[in-house]
Amino acid sequence: MGTTLAQFNGRLAGGGIEGLFSSKGQQAEMALQVKGLILDRLSLSPLLGPGAIRLGGKLEGKAELAAEKLSNPAGWKGELEFRLGSGKIYPFQAQGIQVEEINYTRGDLKVKIQEGAATLENLKLEGPDLPLEAKGNISLRQPLSASVMDIAGTVEASPNYKQKMPMLNGLLPPEKKFTYQGTIGNLAALLK
Repeated sequence: MGTTLAQFNGRLAGGGIEGLFSSKGQQAEMALQVKGLILDRLSLSPLLGPGAIRLGGKLEGKAELAAEKLSNPAGWKGELEFRLGSGKIYPFQAQGIQVEEINYTRGDLKVKIQEGAATLENLKLEGPDLPLEAKGNISLRQPLSASVMDIAGTVEASPNYKQKMPMLNGLLPPEKKFTYQGTIGNLAALLK
């Protein structure tokens, strides 16, 4: 069985993307570098379905992934590390509630994957509206929407954001801490 090797480099959404993909039989490796991608110009709907959250800001970062069998996330290993420049989360629905635009000044995401277990080392959004930080674990499954998350973190709405969304006073935990245990698919369904 031969090896397939694809190298790519191009402009996308105002930024650059380059990478390498190789496969031999069921085995695959991928390396991806993203520079200055303007998220306002992209839609996550093709990946996450209609009504997916839209993000704004510039994305920088890298992803590396190796798999014995690409179709089986339980055997994946690798690392994702991305940074978001100043931007926003566009208004969206969460369990039938209209969530107003959330502005942020910086975002960070760092995930390590080993044998189908993903460690969310850092998910952080800093900004004037709804700062958030989370860590935890994700057991990867096929399909990815069936992957089980066990994460915990902190979230706090600023006084100005609470004025725009007064119902947050009853929805956000008073101690500013939260946990989520469930599938990626169930979490995505909450945010539509």
